[in-house]
Amino acid sequence: MPRLSAYEEAFDEDDEEEVGDTEEGDIIARLQASQRGALYEDVSFPAKRSSLYRNIKSVPEYDADVSEVKWLYPQEICQEPAYFSDDPGSGCLKKGRLDDTWLLGALGVLASHPGILIENLFASEPDDFVRYGVYTCRFYKNGEWQEVVTDTRIPCAHNSKNKGDDILLGQKVPGNPTPMYGHGLNLNEQWVSMLEKAYAKLHGSYESINGGSVGEALVDLTGGCCEKMSLTSERIKPMMEDGSLWETLRSHVSPEYVVACVQECSGFRLVRMRNPWSHGEWKGDWSDASTLWEDYPEVYSEVSSDTNTPWRRDSNDGTFWMVFSDFVGLFTKVYQCRVFPDEDYRQYCIHGEWSGKTAGGSAKPMRRGSVSRLQKDGQDKMKDSLRRESVVDIQDDGDPYWFNNPQYRLTADETVEVYISLMQQDRRSANHLRENYRVGFEVVQTKRHTTHKRIWEQKQDDVIADSHENTFGSTRSEREVTRASVKLDPRYAYNIVPHPMEQNREGKFTLRIFSRKDVCVEPVTETFTSYLHGSWDRTSDRDTAGGPLRLVDENKGVKNNPKWCQNPQYLLNIPARCDELHKRGALVLPRGKAGHVGGLVENPKPAGS
Repeated sequence: MPRLSAYEEAFDEDDEEEVGDTEEGDIIARLQASQRGALYEDVSFPAKRSSLYRNIKSVPEYDADVSEVKWLYPQEICQEPAYFSDDPGSGCLKKGRLDDTWLLGALGVLASHPGILIENLFASEPDDFVRYGVYTCRFYKNGEWQEVVTDTRIPCAHNSKNKGDDILLGQKVPGNPTPMYGHGLNLNEQWVSMLEKAYAKLHGSYESINGGSVGEALVDLTGGCCEKMSLTSERIKPMMEDGSLWETLRSHVSPEYVVACVQECSGFRLVRMRNPWSHGEWKGDWSDASTLWEDYPEVYSEVSSDTNTPWRRDSNDGTFWMVFSDFVGLFTKVYQCRVFPDEDYRQYCIHGEWSGKTAGGSAKPMRRGSVSRLQKDGQDKMKDSLRRESVVDIQDDGDPYWFNNPQYRLTADETVEVYISLMQQDRRSANHLRENYRVGFEVVQTKRHTTHKRIWEQKQDDVIADSHENTFGSTRSEREVTRASVKLDPRYAYNIVPHPMEQNREGKFTLRIFSRKDVCVEPVTETFTSYLHGSWDRTSDRDTAGGPLRLVDENKGVKNNPKWCQNPQYLLNIPARCDELHKRGALVLPRGKAGHVGGLVENPKPAGS
């Protein structure tokens, strides 16, 4: 897996623009021209309730006891404001009133990285946010990087929920209002509050980021892809028992992660963790104070001499060890964020939409009626006879809508593995629903050289990847679903079929494909669909239930059916400009009806013949 450090080049050093070349530059130029020394005030995200709450008339419960909110610039909050600081308490995060641990946790992951991932989220000069009261952050949303420019005023209050043993370092005047939401333990360090405010503006309000997914935040902060490993999932339990989960962790973690290292020493399976929070300490087996280090000095010698992840008990570096069984017993989820640096990967990004018939839903499983063994044997014999001696083919009931979903054809000129991500449009903003719905995709192998590029039936033998068969896949409604290591053979083509799990769930999506080699991605032409209602009736004066073209007689075998012509018939006129036509008919019976249905399309004849 690519290490996060490879992402450091995502933002080029030559991004420095002259004042006036960017939105922030224009703001600074106006402030300089005014010569009044005023700090910037963002009217599009004002110091008002509308920036705090989705509905200004309804204050959420977490802020119900706030009597007054003051919006303060950093220099009004702390002594020496800076994005980053080396003072005591720096790098430690504090949760405020919001349920924002999901975002702060992701920020903590980036902050613990030895590179400059957090710094790269700021697109402005380090001193300008104090001098002019304006700054710019960038986040990855719906398949593209977006810049957010706002002022540096932070909502503050007398925080009754955080009294007692809290000590806020760097506070300018003890007892003054402090940041209501996420911030650093050392108030001089402003990157936490600044990033959270810009993220809140991106989504419309602070309330819009109350509660969320660590995985979503990691994607928004890195532009990568995220998989969630649920340690309580039934899929994971066998991996715990056979040891493959341990091996998976060993192959996926790096020193810069919150899970910094997994190491087997003298028969002990140990996990080294990094704690970005300002509170909490592991006090169990193999903690810093554990006597097991004295009982097993060879273990201490081995972990402390590791050149990749050096460690000392007295280093106070924010990391600690625990045994693997405690790790899986205490933690319920592990998030793995993968990034794809431009120098190593090609990225193909497709913006699509499920709308109307293209919101076809997932493929329903083949419907097999509950029949007796005798009935089944008789049906199988009929199928075999028809397939062998006539033009009629009988298939189990498939899905009549799935093929209408958007499809994208993928080909490669050499064998290559690709990583595929499907993200539904972010639904956190004020103008969208709050909850994700379930989405997925299949990758279906098909012939490379064919004029008919759409996949009409999902045959399980042709499905080489299914997002919902991901080992670590979640059963919850996640914004993003992924599949890694999808192998492409140049002899074939592959159709990616993204879809909502429920039919008629409309929405926009972003499909991303990452490959170390060039591939070709092209959309498959949308189907033309016409739904005609009909019926098979058998009455005294009309019989339109004529049956199949051929009938099976136990004594005479297969014979023509003279009543077949009484079935409903429809004339299809094809314009002369159509060089080729791929015909697809679907007959749908109400669920619960037994029996087989079918249709026949005759060879086209010139008009007038």
